[in-house]
Amino acid sequence: MQTKRILIANRGEIACRLIRTYRLFPLNPSTPYIQTVAAYTPSEANALHVSLADHAHRLQGDGPRSYLDKRAIVDAALEWRCWGIVPGYGFLSEDAEFARLCEGEGLVFLGPSEGQLARLGDKIILKAVNGDGGRGIRVVPIPPHPADMEKVVRDAYDSCSRGAKASFGDDTVYAERFLTNAKHVEVQVLGDGRGSVCHFWDRECSLQRRNQKLIEIAPAPHLPDSLRQSMLDAALKLASAAQLRSLATIEFLVDEERFYFMEANPRIQVEHTITENVTGYDLVALQLLIGLGHSLRDLGFPTNAAASSFPSKTAI
Repeated sequence: MQTKRILIANRGEIACRLIRTYRLFPLNPSTPYIQTVAAYTPSEANALHVSLADHAHRLQGDGPRSYLDKRAIVDAALEWRCWGIVPGYGFLSEDAEFARLCEGEGLVFLGPSEGQLARLGDKIILKAVNGDGGRGIRVVPIPPHPADMEKVVRDAYDSCSRGAKASFGDDTVYAERFLTNAKHVEVQVLGDGRGSVCHFWDRECSLQRRNQKLIEIAPAPHLPDSLRQSMLDAALKLASAAQLRSLATIEFLVDEERFYFMEANPRIQVEHTITENVTGYDLVALQLLIGLGHSLRDLGFPTNAAASSFPSKTAI
């Protein structure tokens, strides 16, 4: 039986989630046995993801910065003779430079390609480009006196940029239109890198505190059928145009009967389990199968359509 070794370039819940699914392989004679290498810092030596993995690699330093060291992560994978690296979410999961570095060293990056990350990451409130978890966001207030606007924008930019650098290792920020009282709806998509994409319906995550999602509902409730279908079609069109390979979440803001593209997160998200609950699909397993070279057709999914019928139940 063929064996492939994967470095888990993350920690915590998502690292455990990935390892548990990879333990199920081989799923059939055509899929390999998967060995996992957990990355960890000195303070995480007794963490659950370390004990679950087949092997463990100690990173230099401590804290989040250790997981942002692209060269060290790649060198660890090469040292362990890994086939690929899975980034999970956060840290380097949306870093186009990291994807290029992996592929340049002959490692499979279990996520979208460098070019796709660059295109999907060029996003259009000030936000950290590589931000997540509700962090790296600054609403720019309108000052009473127009002459003060430049200073207000500069102060917000500097604050957002500093926070982004400290949290995500990248001080790049972008601006987008600020909508009040809008719903936040996201579409889960999967592509095989050959132009074929499918979706796993949608989720609503409008209830938030400090821009951090508190409650996720799938499928999104109270959406007119025509509006939902338009959003699903838009998400598929974007993913297909990017030649998406792997999982991504296309996010929209819904204001009355209109929807606005907000961002594309080309990675697996914390909330993926809600979609798994209502559709019955293991998204982590599908991500790995795509990385192993399977097409959507191989996996029995339709092209540019829903992967399954509309969910008959709701998950929160």
